[in-house]
Amino acid sequence: MTATDPLRPEEVLGGLTGRRVSSALYAVQSRAGLLALADRHVAAPPVCEGMVATAERDYLAALRAGNHLPEPPRIQHLERSAPAWARLVPRSPSVRAGLAHALATRYRARASDVPRLRAAIGFAEPSVVAEHARRFGTEPDALWATDLSSRERLRWRTAQLADRLTDLPPFWSAFALTLTQTVGAGILALPIAMAGVGPLPGLVLLVALGLVNVLTVTAIAESVARTGTVRWTGAYLGGAVRQHLGRFASGVTALALVAFAVASLTAYYIGLADTLQRSLGLPPAVWVAVLFTITVAFVWRGRMGATITSALLVGALNLLIITLLTVAALTALRPGRLTSATWPLPWDSGFDSSVLGLIFGVVLMAYFGHTAVAAGAPDILRRDPSGRSLVRGTAVAMLVVIAVYAVWSVAVAGAVDGDRLHRETGTALTPLAEAVGPVVLGLGSVFVVTAMGMAAVHSSVGLHAQARELLRGRGGRALALLPLLMVFLLVELLVVTGRADFTAVLGLVGTVAIPVVGGVVPVLLLAATRRRGDYVPRAGLGWAAAVPVLAAVYLLFVAAVAAHGAVIWTGPAERMLAAATVTIVLGLTVVVFRSGAFRPLATLELRRDQELALDTVQLTVAGRPGRAEVKAATPSGLVQRTLDGVLDLPERTRVAQLRDIPAGTAALRVWAHEVDPWGVSRPADPRVSVQGRPVELREGTTSIRLVDGSPLTVNVEPGAPSGSQR
Repeated sequence: MTATDPLRPEEVLGGLTGRRVSSALYAVQSRAGLLALADRHVAAPPVCEGMVATAERDYLAALRAGNHLPEPPRIQHLERSAPAWARLVPRSPSVRAGLAHALATRYRARASDVPRLRAAIGFAEPSVVAEHARRFGTEPDALWATDLSSRERLRWRTAQLADRLTDLPPFWSAFALTLTQTVGAGILALPIAMAGVGPLPGLVLLVALGLVNVLTVTAIAESVARTGTVRWTGAYLGGAVRQHLGRFASGVTALALVAFAVASLTAYYIGLADTLQRSLGLPPAVWVAVLFTITVAFVWRGRMGATITSALLVGALNLLIITLLTVAALTALRPGRLTSATWPLPWDSGFDSSVLGLIFGVVLMAYFGHTAVAAGAPDILRRDPSGRSLVRGTAVAMLVVIAVYAVWSVAVAGAVDGDRLHRETGTALTPLAEAVGPVVLGLGSVFVVTAMGMAAVHSSVGLHAQARELLRGRGGRALALLPLLMVFLLVELLVVTGRADFTAVLGLVGTVAIPVVGGVVPVLLLAATRRRGDYVPRAGLGWAAAVPVLAAVYLLFVAAVAAHGAVIWTGPAERMLAAATVTIVLGLTVVVFRSGAFRPLATLELRRDQELALDTVQLTVAGRPGRAEVKAATPSGLVQRTLDGVLDLPERTRVAQLRDIPAGTAALRVWAHEVDPWGVSRPADPRVSVQGRPVELREGTTSIRLVDGSPLTVNVEPGAPSGSQR
């Protein structure tokens, strides 16, 4: 009996239809639930990588064990993901009719709300309509609701807005996500940091460092576009670093991100408390306690909604507020403040070198959007596998960020006296409000709540998840709150003693953590993926990724941190911190070089659909498309084709032979994986032989050293899938 054969009466009476409908319903809900889980974490901060991986691993484990879904999807999720789960629906009209009945009676919606779901099930197909009428006495569409409550209508409107934002063209998704995730609380410290050197010199530094960050952020975009684990397993920046640069580099990156999260959380507490105290009253210590209570409540809830929709909406609101604040500042602008005043130059006796350190760190913090690019990459690469949209959208967004920061900083510097800005320990909103009026604090309060408040919640959730991971088996959720409690107590101490300084905290972490994760790591990662990547994007940095350019960027960041330790900073603790950072960076570089991360590698990817024995073959040699002759045994006979980078083979291919693979590298990596019914990549275990010698794959991959440099012959025969990659 095939999937399209009608069921016999005795099979229906025996419950076969019911079992098949239940299985189909479970598969549909599983796929929709997993996609909803992934959507909820698209804009999660990098420090949450472990938490996200654990949540997805637990969900997949429940699916494969056939257990109840950890979190059944809503009807909105089923509608949004219908194109992804449509192929899981059996072709049998009886099963489709039963599935239509189960969905329409279980979920409340109007027929007009679920066009994609209805098309995927076949609600309007004559055979399904007839079968449903025979079994249930009515057409399937008659089961949908005719009216909804106000709450349900609002939920559907929200879902429709989310669909529009999620369905943006890939370029605009990359652009919008990078722009909104980069422009944040750091913008409120820029005018203060620039006040120490003056508006025009500060503007030059702002633009110069911005262009450097365009290169490093785009380097991240190109690197993750070349990385298989990002495309297929949703790996964050840490996963890409681990694959190409090794575990030590991944550990250093994770440490820098934790330091970034802790310092950012400290700054958010200070900035939010100061702004709300100025606009609403109550001492800053009270506002710090309120924010701490709210973040702990979110942490204890154990869930984090960081969807691309929420990120874009909040980011758009923040950009709108910054635009309004900029316009307000321009109304009070005095051009003389930008040109008439003089500031000591570095060679003048009155020059304070610490102002260079402040502006360097604050500007780097303001431009830090590198991890957001990696987090949003899987979704964008799924829609545009070429990587062109990701790379170009990211680069254009960072150029717009430079323009936004430049206009904002000049507007504030022209509206507020430089000495007043230089004395400010909170955000730039307070001195700007003194020059423009209370409207600044009104708009600014909304900005700090959305920008700093939500960022504080996300950072707190991530730090708590990291602490639970480290304390696994040695403590519970309550003990993992200790890092958050320590940050809270530190901020309260700083506030009470009058030592809280929003800009200084951002400047410190921007000087020691961002050069690592936003400067050195992107350079090393791009150099590695251009020689050892799994894929070849159709857009990249071009000449800007040449070795001399990357080396210059690397030296810029290392030299800047070293200069802080030797000249700019005078405190012993700060100097020791700078020295430790330089030591770690140099040690990291040595370890990466010795690991062979920059030796050219050839990658042969064998990707199979679960229903197909061998579906796609892709060859990348030293970061470029590889070429080979392929012979494949198919049900219709032997076929011979030329592989030029990527080749889709016929369905149910059983054996494939790749001949004349150019051995222009020192090693060949064979990577075999399959995509299961939920769209998740799992390692596969085909029988592979190179030059007639069998090779063993562990967790779907192996690396083979090449000696003689002669063209290779690889034979592949499908085997069984093994463990999970997630």
